Amino acid sequence: MFDAFIVRPILANQCDDDTEYWVDLNEEDIDPLRKHLHKYALRKNVKIEDISHIIKSFSIQTIVGVKEKEGHFFNKLQDNVEMFESQEFPGVMETDVAAFVDPRTRENGVRLLCNEASFEPEKDVLMMDNPKEQYDAIRMILGLPEGSQELGGQFPLNMNLHMLNAISFSKGCYIGQELT
Repeated sequence: MFDAFIVRPILANQCDDDTEYWVDLNEEDIDPLRKHLHKYALRKNVKIEDISHIIKSFSIQTIVGVKEKEGHFFNKLQDNVEMFESQEFPGVMETDVAAFVDPRTRENGVRLLCNEASFEPEKDVLMMDNPKEQYDAIRMILGLPEGSQELGGQFPLNMNLHMLNAISFSKGCYIGQELT
């Protein structure tokens, strides 16, 4: 139904029973996903909220992709993110940055979810005039379908999702998998 990345940011005062996850997905899928999740949140202690006005999604792509974490700019980006004191929990440190290598293919670089003010690209990072067009062009060259408009109504195997770390044949990943 939806194509998304789910990440767990480093937030203040989190425990196993009270954990916040960020879902990175296409803008047009936000409301349909929220409605879908609310159907299953009955009598559950969950809060589903749109934070796209606070947290933005960025893609940092390299010509050669991300070969390994060590020695790459990603190492500094993820391991040295700026920690600050939580407004909600004084005395506890947190961050508003979550960075990870694109799990579909390392060739697509790094995904970064953060407050726009927290994103300061290093001087050797080239910012594109139209980053969405650039991202989509590279994504299409790599064969990465994205969003419900491209994936909707398709069998995951027809979209080569089994080649993109999106399907596990040892556990059920999507409704109808056992039929295909």
